[in-house]
Amino acid sequence: MGCAGFTCSKHSLCVLNILYVMVSLLMIGIAAWGKWFGLVSSFQVVGGIIGVGVFLFFVALAGLIGAMKHHQVLLFFVSFRRLALRLRTRRDESKQD
Repeated sequence: MGCAGFTCSKHSLCVLNILYVMVSLLMIGIAAWGKWFGLVSSFQVVGGIIGVGVFLFFVALAGLIGAMKHHQVLLFFVSFRRLALRLRTRRDESKQD
């Protein structure tokens, strides 16, 4: 049996969201480690990185729960958030050019 249909999509989304959770925890941990050992002196930079990591963690967790339970509302929320972030990033990049 190959990977086809909903089962493949479900497993792919679960793996992707687990990867996002790990990246968010890595961001939070590295920022806190850098501040703890004095490698980064700016509290605003560390706070920003930790804030982005926490936001990414919650979005990835919602995506993981939505993929595992096939919860349509959570999947829509995650898709909408990721699309909005992608469009905002592209708009900011076009302003810089």
